[in-house]
Amino acid sequence: MAVMQKNGIEAEEPKPGLKSQARNLTSERIEKLNSIGFVWSVLTPKVSWEDRFQELMEYYYENGKWPPQSMGTLGKFVARQRALHTKNSVNFMKNRAPKVSKR
Repeated sequence: MAVMQKNGIEAEEPKPGLKSQARNLTSERIEKLNSIGFVWSVLTPKVSWEDRFQELMEYYYENGKWPPQSMGTLGKFVARQRALHTKNSVNFMKNRAPKVSKR
């Protein structure tokens, strides 16, 4: 089978005379996707920790609660912060965790 390359995506062309299978991304299928403006990149723009924190605070002020883990990138951010805090990550605790005053 010939291997095609389209913007970093590898796909197999079916052998001549064989029908393409659902797992094959043929040149015809690539053209169909291109014709509807399909976005090939799955990478999202990088967002700084500070920007994500600001987004989190806006969410909290608008909703009165923290976003659930299932809520896209913001939910994943919250879950990651909680995991780092739970693991007592040295870098996280030094740079991100709030300083708790001792009474």
